[in-house]
Amino acid sequence: MLRESLVYILSRAVPSGIAFVTGMVLTWLLTPADYGVYGLGLAVVMLIAAVFFDWHGLSFMRFYQSEVEHPAFMPTILQTFLLLCLCSIVFTGAAYAGGVLTPDYGALLWICVPGCWCYAWFELAVRMQIARFRPAYYFWMNMVRNVGIFIVVLMLAWATGSPFYVLAGSFLVMLGAGLIYLHPGFSLSPGLFDRNIAARLWAFGWPIAVGRIIGSFSFAADRFLLDKLSDKASVGFYTVAYSLAQMTIATIATGIDSAIYSRAVKIADRNDPEALRAQLSKSCALMLAVTLPASVGVAMVAPALARLAVAPDYVEPVSSLIVWMSAAAFLLNFRANYVDHGFHLGNTTGRLTTVITVMAIANIAGDLLLIPRYGAIGAAQASIIAGVVAMIHGVIAARSSIVLPFPKAEIAKIVLATLAMGAFLWPLRHATAEIMAQHAPPWGIVLSIGVMLVQVGGGAAVFGAVALGLNVMNLRPLVLARLGALRAR
Repeated sequence: MLRESLVYILSRAVPSGIAFVTGMVLTWLLTPADYGVYGLGLAVVMLIAAVFFDWHGLSFMRFYQSEVEHPAFMPTILQTFLLLCLCSIVFTGAAYAGGVLTPDYGALLWICVPGCWCYAWFELAVRMQIARFRPAYYFWMNMVRNVGIFIVVLMLAWATGSPFYVLAGSFLVMLGAGLIYLHPGFSLSPGLFDRNIAARLWAFGWPIAVGRIIGSFSFAADRFLLDKLSDKASVGFYTVAYSLAQMTIATIATGIDSAIYSRAVKIADRNDPEALRAQLSKSCALMLAVTLPASVGVAMVAPALARLAVAPDYVEPVSSLIVWMSAAAFLLNFRANYVDHGFHLGNTTGRLTTVITVMAIANIAGDLLLIPRYGAIGAAQASIIAGVVAMIHGVIAARSSIVLPFPKAEIAKIVLATLAMGAFLWPLRHATAEIMAQHAPPWGIVLSIGVMLVQVGGGAAVFGAVALGLNVMNLRPLVLARLGALRAR
């Protein structure tokens, strides 16, 4: 499981590194206000995807292992997806015509509704590779998407300076990448549409759909409320900080989830409670062992990276946001990629909807209270409050179907190793700012990159050494065995 998790993390980390570079270069090609429009467009896509498509992809993942041999399963998946595309354009058009959406978002809708189809198709296509245990295909699809976006988006931004062209270009690249590996079971024949399979997908997925809608509305509300209560530049700063902090941690957490979720589903379908508990205990420890130190590391290293990577107008606002957003990212991603599994595996997704609803209410209340006073930082603080509420509520609510294990001894070891890493990084947290202030380019940049590499490499080494010494997840025998095998060669 650890090796497979590393493969999936790398499969997301390398392409996401390219996406990170794309986002940072865009700060030099788009003004903060235009970057804010770009961020609003991404928020609109996430919201439409949550309303119409997210439940479909998660239902596919839940039932693929048991239903893939049914000749109507994949045709039903494909045809349901196309029906959802039709529903999305009908309902979004009706909402706009009815005045629910303001005219300011008219141009965004023309781009983002078809763009959401491209995004949702790509997400379904990569989920197929995960369900089929094909991490190499998963890797190459992500690489094609992010390299293509890097080339096309930066060319469009340089040539036009328009966030609308940037959004449209990125969505077209997503569609192309999603068509690389098509599942052999697809068919558009209406006779292969199975109403019983569609009903099972919907019965499992509609509570997830409600939860995703509420959760994504909360996600989008941060941007929309910043736009209304502050300005579009604040949305731009928030979007850049999100790319630096939350997307980095989300990439890691999702990579681990790609390895652990399908394994847990297989065991749950065998009705073996003890084996499931053992698997979930390993999943919890693995998720924490990677996301907790990653979150602390991002909080301490990313501000230095911001000083080197983003345009000068973005540096101070983005640097101050990153620490808050790293904490929020840890809470939200651990809940989504571990705690939520309790509801999925227990087929009690209705209770998950309640958890997400409470989280969204807490987040929006925090936004309304904190954004007028603190701007974008207030939005990040509201996310932390909502994350804590959802974590506690989710663990308690999941106990009605599955008691999620939290291996205390392993958690204590992981916390100790993370504290050791934090102690190493703490004295270096302002080093880049001091170097940039004392040395002019190019030496200031070269020295800062060197310090940042010391932070990343040294922090990882300290965490790894302490984790090995404490034998986190029984890591020591595995490492010693590998070293012994290398010496024997």
